Amino acid sequence: MSVIATNNKVAHLYKVSDVITGKYYVGKHNGSTQDYYWGSGKKWKDYIKKHGKDNLKYKILVLGTPEYVLELEKQYVTHEYIKENPNCFNLIQGGYGIGRMPQDIVDRIAEKLRGRPTWNKGIPMSEETKKKLSESKKGQIPPNKGKPMSEEAKRKLSASRKGCISTMRGISKSKEQKAKISASLKEWYKNKNAKKELI
Repeated sequence: MSVIATNNKVAHLYKVSDVITGKYYVGKHNGSTQDYYWGSGKKWKDYIKKHGKDNLKYKILVLGTPEYVLELEKQYVTHEYIKENPNCFNLIQGGYGIGRMPQDIVDRIAEKLRGRPTWNKGIPMSEETKKKLSESKKGQIPPNKGKPMSEEAKRKLSASRKGCISTMRGISKSKEQKAKISASLKEWYKNKNAKKELI
């Protein structure tokens, strides 16, 4: 293992392999240890989910600054390398990191995923999960609050919804649901009118 670090910020280039099948993934991870980390990437995560971690081996190849490791990954995990090594589970060239992926690659990934159902489609959310999600959102201000939508954004939104059938179409609401909606709307209007009086 090579060690090249010039400051307190350390990352490492790793290779995690299945010792039985020979499949592997190469990537960058912050810090100098594995920390129960087994790699990233959609394809590799799906592989681990299917085959488990019992046969995986994690090897640290190089320690260095995050910038150095990213550059090394970029030189090592190229498009040509991925094509020539079918056991390599990297999908794109290395060296970009989060937020540094070129737009053409982002567009290709978006096109590939378009139309696919989300991983949790059809899986009901537990009451505990709903409660945790609700608690985490309390007090948060929506990023678009107070920002008027541009005419171009309105046109795009309208065009994307043309021909779409509402998920609630044909589903009648129960009396209990109607009562809850009515009560929430009354409360909303009450608070809205109260704010107007204060202005």
